[in-house]
Amino acid sequence: MIEQIQPKEPAPIHAEKKDKKEVHIRKMKLKRGLNLYSYNHKTGDLLEVKIERVMYMEEKSGKMRPVRKDKAQWNPDCMYFQALNLKNAARKVTNMLKQMGFNFKITN
Repeated sequence: MIEQIQPKEPAPIHAEKKDKKEVHIRKMKLKRGLNLYSYNHKTGDLLEVKIERVMYMEEKSGKMRPVRKDKAQWNPDCMYFQALNLKNAARKVTNMLKQMGFNFKITN
């Protein structure tokens, strides 16, 4: 007796993607006094990134200690770096592009 076997449904190739704001990409240590800037290489925009800061108290080994969490929105088309102000950020991007072999000058 021959039985006909039904094929199984294929497993989904990709799971549902989460919102980009919630995906942890990488850690970056923010230096005191510097702001986070992003350079979009497709559009040429140089913008300051808004950082969401959250502080709360957490108990560790029986003592209450302050904890600070910083979050920023991530865009795959951007390069991120720290700078003092917009003029300094434009200089850093220009130097970075020169090292990569491109002859661009970013102006604000």
